[in-house]
Amino acid sequence: MPANGAPPTSLSYHPSDPLHVETIGYDHGIWDATSIAANEATLYSPKATLSDVEVGLVSAADSAIAILQKGKLLDMVDVFTDFLGVVQRDGEIHVLSYAEYSEVDQQRASWSATLIAADGTYRQDMVEAPASGHPWNEVSEFHSKTLDSFGLRGWTRFTRDGREQGLAQSWHRDTTKKIHAIEGERHIPIHKRPRKLP
Repeated sequence: MPANGAPPTSLSYHPSDPLHVETIGYDHGIWDATSIAANEATLYSPKATLSDVEVGLVSAADSAIAILQKGKLLDMVDVFTDFLGVVQRDGEIHVLSYAEYSEVDQQRASWSATLIAADGTYRQDMVEAPASGHPWNEVSEFHSKTLDSFGLRGWTRFTRDGREQGLAQSWHRDTTKKIHAIEGERHIPIHKRPRKLP
């Protein structure tokens, strides 16, 4: 048993189809699980090429970006993602990922960007951090079709006065700084998700 209390994930595959595996684990994560469930996963799926560099998603128990050059693995970069988008711009491959996770009575969410150059080198932390890093009670992502802009929206009661507020944060591609710059935070109407009946 790993130190964090999570059970090891079991994998199985058929030799005739080695890139597809079946994983056995909890159905709703570690803390909200109700039973053990089987899921199919693809070990590697190519996403983009630039010159002789290929970028793909490695997934099964965890997710990572694989960077290959002429078929040889150069590096792997961990990503924690519920959404992954890959675009080419400014002579680089941009891998944008969104992830959210739950803590006790709150949610956290973030966007991240990894930029891969034509020689296989990469840069991370290319999304500017917001001034306020407060947790959310409910949060979701939004993004444009071209991924030039993206953001978070939801509501939180983790405010100075404890009152519930609907908030949206958005980022856009800053071609001068070559990062995804925060546009700011604005108030929006509160839309709570319907509670699921037991």
